[in-house]
Amino acid sequence: MPFVHPHILYGIELYANTFSTYFKPLNVLYNKLSRILQNCRLQTPVAHLYQEYQTLPINQLFILQILTLVHTFFTVIMSYLKSIEIILLLIALFIAIAPDKRVICISVVFKNQ
Repeated sequence: MPFVHPHILYGIELYANTFSTYFKPLNVLYNKLSRILQNCRLQTPVAHLYQEYQTLPINQLFILQILTLVHTFFTVIMSYLKSIEIILLLIALFIAIAPDKRVICISVVFKNQ
């Protein structure tokens, strides 16, 4: 799994934001690979597989990566805004998660004085 995990994370922000019908084969393959690597039977719950390797399902990895990206973005922006006289009136971060766990919208609003 340590060799597979970085490959799954690479570009997850792009390929995981798709319809669940396109995404399902990758998810099934990831679960199958987890069962093979852990020598578990088909009836083993998926949650147990993820717990054993201390990882998350791909759809939750996608959400984690998006939130990490947003956090990094705001950390960098805030480090630049510390020493200037811009008054930050409103920061609105809307992350709307659709029923199939896709990120719909991320928006940031800054206002200069």
